[in-house]
Amino acid sequence: MDLETENVWLVKDVEKRGKQWEDLQRVVQDVTNRGRRLNLRLVSLKECLENGRPREYVIRIISEALGVDFAENELRQMHRCLELTPDKSQAPRLTVMHFHSYLERERFLVAVREMYRDNRKKKWQGCIIDLSSDMIKDVANKRRKFTEHRKRLHELDVLYSGPPSVLLER
Repeated sequence: MDLETENVWLVKDVEKRGKQWEDLQRVVQDVTNRGRRLNLRLVSLKECLENGRPREYVIRIISEALGVDFAENELRQMHRCLELTPDKSQAPRLTVMHFHSYLERERFLVAVREMYRDNRKKKWQGCIIDLSSDMIKDVANKRRKFTEHRKRLHELDVLYSGPPSVLLER
């Protein structure tokens, strides 16, 4: 095999492996997103208040602070993000709630949204209770691009589905 033929073969092999790498990246991102779709992030809960029983603590917060009836078996697990425990001057770590099913997660979110109709942050024992979906940074960045459009559509009372380019009139 001469050098020119070997070089052409190597270029094709690199292109093939590059396409495989891109496909694998898409699969990993999809699997990660599917694993996180049952999660909700609970932001700004003070550190060390749960006394080694985070699941029971979060269930108590949800029932007392938000007034949402929450069956104990709906929440599979709850944990803090894997970071060092911050100092008192730093923001607390995120708390991730993992539900048994997507339906239970959505049922819970509907109940919480009803509580937030007045657009005020809920406070409980000095902690602001703020919930958000758990997603990877790439997805969060894509969604962030549409934030202004979503706000404007909400102000106009326009119902939309998916990206703001797909509009349905209410």
